[in-house]
Amino acid sequence: MLKAIVFDFDGVIANSEPAHFVTFQKVLSEEGVSISQVDYFKKYLAMDDRGAFTTALTDFGRLTDPVYISELIFRKSCYFERYLKEEMSVYPETIAFIHSIKGRFPLAINSGALRPEIDAVLTRVGLKEVFPLIISAENITRCKPYPEGYLKALTGLNQAHSGLNANASDCLAIEDSVGGIKSAITAGMKCVAVTNTYPKEALKEATMTVSSLSDLTDSCLAELFS
Repeated sequence: MLKAIVFDFDGVIANSEPAHFVTFQKVLSEEGVSISQVDYFKKYLAMDDRGAFTTALTDFGRLTDPVYISELIFRKSCYFERYLKEEMSVYPETIAFIHSIKGRFPLAINSGALRPEIDAVLTRVGLKEVFPLIISAENITRCKPYPEGYLKALTGLNQAHSGLNANASDCLAIEDSVGGIKSAITAGMKCVAVTNTYPKEALKEATMTVSSLSDLTDSCLAELFS
């Protein structure tokens, strides 16, 4: 039985993956490290900033001192803020889907994005109050593809909603990346992948794949949890 829905943020609610790539690439280039868009989407996209920078620098045989990584994260956030101020676009089908289910299911966000980035977009599109539970980069130690974020979301949902008593198998995760799918499935949740970022063939590990959340009808949800 479906009891709760947990959304990824980048690539599901906000069309922010291109901005994350550009700012990540810019910071690394300032450090003498060059990555392509193919590299980013293949390896780093699902990670939070700390995981992405640490992994990238390790891949290139560079030092990964925590203080140094924090400096890179701060620099990227400054560049990224410019995109937020330019009113980063959102996926209208996702916004419509959220409005169609709010009040019917407890909702949460599990994202590797920083909390101020998430809050800025949710506030602008009027969804801040819809997501009282947000698991962001600041709340986790092991980013996607590890299941920590989804397990924390499950715990938080059960604490916030008296009598929910949801198991992971009662929850649906909505993702756009390979690492995100693995995170959700490892946590024990069912996962719908939306092809906003990757083609359908790359998302085959998901429970279901849709081209947009307008395809995720009540009958589809019922079938998933029948």
